[in-house]
This record gives sequence, structure tokens and C-alpha cells, in this order.
Amino acid sequence: MAITYRKATSIKELLTTIHELDNEYVREHGTSLVIPIVDNKTRKLIIRELKKLKIYHKVQIIETDNAKKFYEKVMDGYHLYQKNVS
Repeated sequence: MAITYRKATSIKELLTTIHELDNEYVREHGTSLVIPIVDNKTRKLIIRELKKLKIYHKVQIIETDNAKKFYEKVMDGYHLYQKNVS
């Protein structure tokens, strides 16, 4: 599982980040897109871009009020998982 963090502060940066995703990897394995809580217009724009790239069905959209804190929490859990597996 690949975990990356990219900061996007505007809609344009968010759409650029979506287009920079490795579409083949996403189609095969799926991914999660963590975004700040947005309005319906922005959410529909994101969904439309994902559908254009034909990866909407493989992307789980998670909305949170603090994306960086959410990322750090996920990474802490991932590191604990790696310790237990090893």
C-alpha cells in the first residue's frame, strides 16, 4: 500500500493532484483521497474529474477537517502495523 501526502490549497491544485495520480495503480489497487470538507459544487467537480479518468469506482473520498492530522494518525497506525508484522 502506498501512502503519500500532498498539500493542495486550491481547487486547481487539487485537480492537478488528481491528474498526477498513477491511474494504472489506482485501477488495479484503489486508493483513498483525503480532502478537507468541501461544498457540493467542489465535490461534484472532484467526482467529475475522477470519472473522466475512469478511476472514480476505485477511489474512496474521505472528507476531514484536518487532513494533515488525519495523515499523521494513519501513518502512526501503519508504523505500528509494520512493527507487528516484522
